[in-house]
Amino acid sequence: MKFRLTAFADESSPEIMGQIEALKRNNMSFIELRGINNKSAYAYSVEESKEFAKIYRENGVTVSALGSPLGKIKITDDFAQHFEWVKKVVELAGVYDTKLIRLFSFYIPKGEDKKQYRNEVIERVGKMADYCRQNGVVPCHENEANIYGEGAEECADLLENIPELDAVFDAANFIVTGHDAFDAYNLLKGRFEYLHIKDALKETKQVVPAGEGDGRLPEIIADYASKSDKDRFLTLEPHLTVFEGLSNLQHEEVKHKYTFETKEEAFDTAVKSLKKVLEDKGLDYE
Repeated sequence: MKFRLTAFADESSPEIMGQIEALKRNNMSFIELRGINNKSAYAYSVEESKEFAKIYRENGVTVSALGSPLGKIKITDDFAQHFEWVKKVVELAGVYDTKLIRLFSFYIPKGEDKKQYRNEVIERVGKMADYCRQNGVVPCHENEANIYGEGAEECADLLENIPELDAVFDAANFIVTGHDAFDAYNLLKGRFEYLHIKDALKETKQVVPAGEGDGRLPEIIADYASKSDKDRFLTLEPHLTVFEGLSNLQHEEVKHKYTFETKEEAFDTAVKSLKKVLEDKGLDYE
């Protein structure tokens, strides 16, 4: 199999042409869509989105997935209104010619036991997943802080009870919420449609380039490749610390290797680190 490298290129530039330049600069041709021109990609009309899709296409960029915010509301918020967003995002999947949509499993009120909301979460996520499948799209649940599916056991609960649902794995999100990313991967493997590439340090919760944290990403990626029956996407979500005044500082101690002067530098470093992980493991990518 071959990995297809894609990225949240809005972390290099909020502008569409800046995103395209970031991808070309790193010999990449895929993007996971989240923001365009300083707005959510899902805030635009279908007609506006068609124009953006045309620009990506004319510049040789293919949308690998929609990094949507579906399910990123409180479980106590109105679902009927949110479901209208589900319909729109699914429609936009057609506009951008992609079959993958990222979604979440709703924020749980602070201080409350998430178990009391379990049935409501499963019902809501199930409805979103079912609608996606009915319209030829694969719904991929991402683990995220403070949602029902923050930990691996809750993610497994969703996947076991919602047959239409697949998943996307984010090692750093597990680490920063106090979970072991490698254990989570082993519990859930076989259900990941693709991986988000984001590493982190357990002690400080700082997000770092792939392979430099505690996510054991080289092992996870190699295992994922060995068990895949088709080409898969790896989505870079750098989330690296950018401190734009870095070059003007005199104190060397703040110039540590995980702080970057520009978004472009941070993005390029994330790409380089992932490619090194893949090359060290002898894994093919494009």
